[in-house]
Amino acid sequence: MLPLPHADEERVETEARALGVGVYGMDRYRSGPTHPPALVLGYGDVGVGDIQHGMAVIADVVARHSAGSPRGAEQAPTGEPAGRSPAPRRRMGHSASPASVS
Repeated sequence: MLPLPHADEERVETEARALGVGVYGMDRYRSGPTHPPALVLGYGDVGVGDIQHGMAVIADVVARHSAGSPRGAEQAPTGEPAGRSPAPRRRMGHSASPASVS
């Protein structure tokens, strides 16, 4: 689980998934009172390179959607961390399992 104390869980999930990283907002698995936003992460049958790529995408998306981020939410998503040129995108699966990013 990745806590998102200063970011909108639904926006982060939606953008990360649009960039090919299968993550899930924790809110869909909760019952009862609202809790702090978080993402469910899992690695399943994913290679190290894909995991590193996915984590870089998630870090970039979270930074764009965090309150007070100097990058701002209006910056166009690239799927690459700031300062890097875009690499070929790897499509990471969107399996039915809530903890899978394979």
